[in-house]
Amino acid sequence: MDIYLRIKKKAHDIINQYSTNDPKSIAELLGIITLNSDLGSVEGFLQEYKHNYIIHLNTSIEEKTKQDRILAHELGHYFLHRHLNIFKLSTHSLAFESSLEHEADIFSCELLLNDHMLEEEFNYIQGKNLAELAAFFNVDYEVVKMKYDLFFQRLNDMYSI
Repeated sequence: MDIYLRIKKKAHDIINQYSTNDPKSIAELLGIITLNSDLGSVEGFLQEYKHNYIIHLNTSIEEKTKQDRILAHELGHYFLHRHLNIFKLSTHSLAFESSLEHEADIFSCELLLNDHMLEEEFNYIQGKNLAELAAFFNVDYEVVKMKYDLFFQRLNDMYSI
């Protein structure tokens, strides 16, 4: 199973396990503390402290949909990467770090805007542009854009020679 399908399945399993795709609710159910902090240019990060997890969100981000995207991204790190030793990670290449960030992005996208949601609302969303879809599903524009890009990337991969 390729990485995209593995991440998609993980997000699907989590939605089923917790009966929600709301990242704040999932974090609360897991006992993950969320803190708003002045992080400068960093949007958010996941921290382990004494076997407890904390997600820090930048106080400068006011839009709820963007906060949800960042929280879902950090949950992606929790579910996909928490077994990795952060100290060893610092010796790896930027390409490796970039792939971890991309995986967390895919997770956030699949958590917040999964295929079931699109299928369920298909009759209502036909012909809408990305901004309209973001408003319809009440998600950050970047989530819809990534879902769109992933969909067409998968099609291209399937049909390219």
